[in-house]
Amino acid sequence: MDIQLFTVPNYSFFSDAPLLHHNYNLGRILRVTERVSEAGVPAVLHLNAIHEHTWQGWESLIMDHPEIRHICMEFQTGYASPNVGLAALNRLVKLQENVKRPLHPILIGAGRYAGFLGKHFGSCTIVDAQPFLQTFNRKIFKELPDGKFRWNFSSTKPFESLIPRFKSNLHDHSERITQRLAGVPPVWQS
Repeated sequence: MDIQLFTVPNYSFFSDAPLLHHNYNLGRILRVTERVSEAGVPAVLHLNAIHEHTWQGWESLIMDHPEIRHICMEFQTGYASPNVGLAALNRLVKLQENVKRPLHPILIGAGRYAGFLGKHFGSCTIVDAQPFLQTFNRKIFKELPDGKFRWNFSSTKPFESLIPRFKSNLHDHSERITQRLAGVPPVWQS
């Protein structure tokens, strides 16, 4: 199948669950990573942490394995809140500093943090389903003169292909994210 990378499932760490539950799901993340790696597929750890000692455990593991360059985190559930998400990203920056080598984070739903990521990581991948979901809902990406953007509804004709609309939405949305990664602020922030 020529799989390039496999991101390990995100086994959740619930903030209202006992530490035993966090440790159980941490073990699941590590077991899946180990099994996938043993099968010869490059596995990407899915970092999840609520407590500082969990972050320290990730640091220790990554320090002990210099082959680990890619790591994954998602920002649609546990780290969805801007304050919690930014705190997690700041801790990820600290992790990179402590392991003393560049990491390549793969971040799901973290497009809003592109400017921050561009400042702190030499490279990263942002996975965002918005272009697909908005296309499916018959919307078109539109950047406004003030630098903000909007998804505008535009009906389709019966049997009209959504592929051209999706390609346009993906291109425009990706370009916006790429500009933020490069440090280009939206016009309204200039």
